Amino acid sequence: MAISVPFASISLFTPTIISGLGYEGLNAQLFTVPPYAISFVVTLLLAWQTDKHNIRAWGSVFALAAAGASFLAQGALPPDAFTARYGLLCVSVTFAFACVAPILSWLTGNLRNTGASTLAVPLNVSIGQFGQIIGVNIYKTSEAPGYPTGHFTNAAFLIGSAIVVLILRGVYVHRNRQLVGQDGALRWKL
Repeated sequence: MAISVPFASISLFTPTIISGLGYEGLNAQLFTVPPYAISFVVTLLLAWQTDKHNIRAWGSVFALAAAGASFLAQGALPPDAFTARYGLLCVSVTFAFACVAPILSWLTGNLRNTGASTLAVPLNVSIGQFGQIIGVNIYKTSEAPGYPTGHFTNAAFLIGSAIVVLILRGVYVHRNRQLVGQDGALRWKL
């Protein structure tokens, strides 16, 4: 749920940042492309590397922390710092989306059978919808153009998610240590 909050909210404050740069119409639309193009490439690279090296938790923590830190920085900026906000928007979008692939592959990799996957993935996505309800309501028009509540809320959800991933990784490491003595195989993917 927590990583769904930025997905829903990013599209709400992006037009304000771009219009603050002085662009309108088609030029403003063109400025929305780079953050998503960068995110596409980084998401593929992060998913590939975390899967290749079996470090899905660390990849997720890195992406969540980077996105959270960029939202914190955006919230701390003066309301009229549109150029800096656009640069941080690129970082926010990139890592808010890039964290999804390692988290979902980590979820499915730690399920024991296809029946569990059939239930867990849709359940995960369904619960995530509540995060989108929050996300569309955190950027208040009365706080434009700085939107501190929206940025700090996104940061809190992302950093909180990074902490939860670290805790869950610790639980999996502990369980693996208990199980290794039985047959030598690691049960929980990290």
